[in-house]
Amino acid sequence: MKRLTRTALLNREMAMKADRTSSNQSLSETERSCMVLLNSIYLAEYKAQLPTPVQGTCSWILSHPAYLAWLTAEETKLLWITGEPGCGKTMLSAYLTDHLRLDRATSAKSQVFFFFCDDKVKSQRDANAILRAILYQIVQQRRKLIKYVKTRFELDGPSLANSFPALWELFLKIITDSTSGAVRIIVDAIDECEVKTRNSFLNAIMRLVNEPQDVHPQSQNCIKFLITSRPSLGNSYNLTGLMKNRLPIEQDQGNVIEDVKLVIRSKVGEIANKFHCDDDTRSYLERVLYSRSDQSFLWLNMVLHSLETSPKASKRDFERIIDTFPQNLEATYNRFLRGISFGDREDAGKILRLLIGSSRHLTLVEINTAFTIDQDHKSVADVVNDLQISISSTLQNVVGSFVRIREMNQISHEDSKVSLIHQSAKEYLTDLALRSPDGSVQSLAVPLSDAALGMSQACIQYLLLEEFQLDIFASERTSLETNSPNSYHSLPYADFDAMASGGPLDPDDHLGLNNFFKDSRDLDEEQCTLIAQKYRFFDYAATHWAEHYSLCEDIATKSVREAVSRLTTTPSYVLTNWLKYYWIKNNIEYSFPDTFETIEVAAFFNLAMLLSEIIKKAEFDNDARKHQALFWAARMSSLKCIKVLLQHGANPNGIGIDRQTPLTISAQYGHVDAVQMLLNEPCTDVTSKGKSGRSALSFAAGNGHLEVVEALLEYGAFRIDDQDNARWTPLFWAVSGDHESIVQLLLKQPLININQVDKHGRSVLSWAAGEGARRALKVLLRHPSIDLNLRDVEGHSPLLWAARNGQSEVVSTLMHKTGIDKAAKDKDLRNAISWACQGGHTNTLRTLLKNECGGEDDVDIDAWTPLLWALFVRSPATVEALLSTRRVQIDRQDSYGRTALIWAASYGYLDVVQLLVSWKASLLIKNQGGYTAANVARMEGQTEVWEFLEAQQGKEVETSVDE
Repeated sequence: MKRLTRTALLNREMAMKADRTSSNQSLSETERSCMVLLNSIYLAEYKAQLPTPVQGTCSWILSHPAYLAWLTAEETKLLWITGEPGCGKTMLSAYLTDHLRLDRATSAKSQVFFFFCDDKVKSQRDANAILRAILYQIVQQRRKLIKYVKTRFELDGPSLANSFPALWELFLKIITDSTSGAVRIIVDAIDECEVKTRNSFLNAIMRLVNEPQDVHPQSQNCIKFLITSRPSLGNSYNLTGLMKNRLPIEQDQGNVIEDVKLVIRSKVGEIANKFHCDDDTRSYLERVLYSRSDQSFLWLNMVLHSLETSPKASKRDFERIIDTFPQNLEATYNRFLRGISFGDREDAGKILRLLIGSSRHLTLVEINTAFTIDQDHKSVADVVNDLQISISSTLQNVVGSFVRIREMNQISHEDSKVSLIHQSAKEYLTDLALRSPDGSVQSLAVPLSDAALGMSQACIQYLLLEEFQLDIFASERTSLETNSPNSYHSLPYADFDAMASGGPLDPDDHLGLNNFFKDSRDLDEEQCTLIAQKYRFFDYAATHWAEHYSLCEDIATKSVREAVSRLTTTPSYVLTNWLKYYWIKNNIEYSFPDTFETIEVAAFFNLAMLLSEIIKKAEFDNDARKHQALFWAARMSSLKCIKVLLQHGANPNGIGIDRQTPLTISAQYGHVDAVQMLLNEPCTDVTSKGKSGRSALSFAAGNGHLEVVEALLEYGAFRIDDQDNARWTPLFWAVSGDHESIVQLLLKQPLININQVDKHGRSVLSWAAGEGARRALKVLLRHPSIDLNLRDVEGHSPLLWAARNGQSEVVSTLMHKTGIDKAAKDKDLRNAISWACQGGHTNTLRTLLKNECGGEDDVDIDAWTPLLWALFVRSPATVEALLSTRRVQIDRQDSYGRTALIWAASYGYLDVVQLLVSWKASLLIKNQGGYTAANVARMEGQTEVWEFLEAQQGKEVETSVDE
């Protein structure tokens, strides 16, 4: 009993402390890792780069019937907005994001999250990034929800970042526990997302939209998805079922006519003011632009740009520009290329290659450096001396029609971002221009391999400058020791503007930046920040050069290959500087290696030709390094390098970091092509064990990689005795992730034991019930051999676990299952009602009571009833639900003579005390020490409770006197 009392008091103190400090506590190390994993892109910064819409535009959407049906629907719904390139879809997405957040009619009861896909930005073109960004925004709004990310991260580790099934299940769990109200998800340009993950995302949405509403009955949230794309998305994905939920801008140009007029009127006004045009010229421009725009904002903006930058500004000059401007995009782009002067064509080609080859939008200083640097530069100072004085002017003068420059920082113009004017420009330059019969056009076309080579050359040359021949981390470490910076605005957590996020949040739910950064000043991250500030192109060069070079290795010149050799030679500071920076910025899960040989660098970054050259050297005979290189190639899915290494005798069963084999690590990260390549190798052991004794099948099943699971099973990976160190089988891991399809697949395997238990005696049904894996649970319950009441070593049945963890829907499902033992008790004689009460799980308790579970007043091994356990957390609703049964002895005493009222008084729970008194709890009962509830409250310093109880006792005395 002393143990019980100490536990109760400790938990009460911890709960009260948590309530007081929840808004001030800093993130733990694991939680910070989770936030870094989710926040892999600067999404708010990207949104800020978008042009500011002209006042009044986009508002037509607010009264459109399709939008209103989506907005007012009380169930999960999808709206698909389509439009041709340049019709303003992205501006519409940004407008709706801001409108829904700021609209008082919706913001008080809804949450709005967004993502902008962009084929020109590597980190914004796959659906895993969509989910990570949305999860980040949700968790940043509501700090408490990070517990779900942390739990999943502790199971999956960094592989969570690229596991779509795991991220999707995490998304559904978090939405379920989120604040009541609609959750609106806006995803722009979904057609620019990589096909495989895009289809996974759309399939998941369609399942959610079409599944019965009772699948998620516990959630008061409906999820509203709004996606935009070109109409051609329907050619590669079957969206037939969505046609009734489609808003096709291209089929009803009337929707944007007024917007076009507003833009023309606004922009022409700016041009007229700039050139002091008369009213006649202004009217002419408005009239002719409207008549020829064909409701294309892209075409209109390009014409307006030509007018704004015209060196001459008479009405005749404007007429000439407009009359000679082509009416379609291809012809317009052709004209732009032909218009580049002979003397500028070499520079134009270089700039276009940099813009197309870059993995993200470059800053002005980055593109200035990449444009300027050549093999003659020896130091950073040399490069700086040769930089363009005004790179923005250079860009405008040489390829102005193809670029867009957006101011990001009013203080530093150099931080402005440069990008191609539109996705269609990239498609034109890398495809249509290549096939043009016009030599002047074709000569400036940009094959993707050429773009990659141009970008990689600039990065490589920069990283070989003399400043980086020394240990730059050592110098920055010295700087940190002598300075104590208190500003960390460059850290990746600070991207999303939480203050603009809207939503129904309490102040305690909000993640303030100060809270975020407390205890998060990791030395390596600070060093990287200082290095990036000092050497402005180092961040991009270090983190992207190898990615670019792997795409063009086969066309690289001898001089470039020699430069790569110098860049990857070990040991050298040249290598460790950029590699360590890359390691830190990409949050690689392993510690930075003391030695990382060139063969491992090549394998890690998929540099197959470099790898082949190393292996073919006569002096190379280090099999251990070869095996380690295969581990890294498998981890990164460097397919070309896996092939080379296997051809040269690398061991596919070699043990790498954390005892992972190439097969287990590639299965963990869902690299299906790498897994298939390894399985095709005859000597690969498909049952080999990796970290924590887990097999490749275990990792694939746990992370939801269905294709990998299928491939492994085809090669005989299933074994009855496949258990890890915790005695979990692949089925346990699949259930823990609620991966329904994988659970179904594993249950079809011959001789599988669905009632197998782990080292704690828990079965897969126990875990599914306790963790609320509802999809997996339904699959398990359909199996004819399932044991519904199998108890673990503590005597907990699946029903007890579900009640203990507040899984009310699971409880409801189990209670309707024939054969379930509703009255089950564990070794401490506690039943489902007792466990539900301890957690304050009111809905779960009501479900148990509704289904006549019984045992509302049963005494456990410590003489505690469910009512006493209901005081374990401060939940008056739970107490009232229990009392409402009228089957509870409210004044029952425990072995120390304490009643529920005495316990509540000692805790200081005034609301619970008031509730108990209203249900006629006795004020006069004394515990074994001779103290009433009022006495206990006074001794515990619970003044409010003591005063209330004293007043109630006074009323009882007055009543008895009157009688």
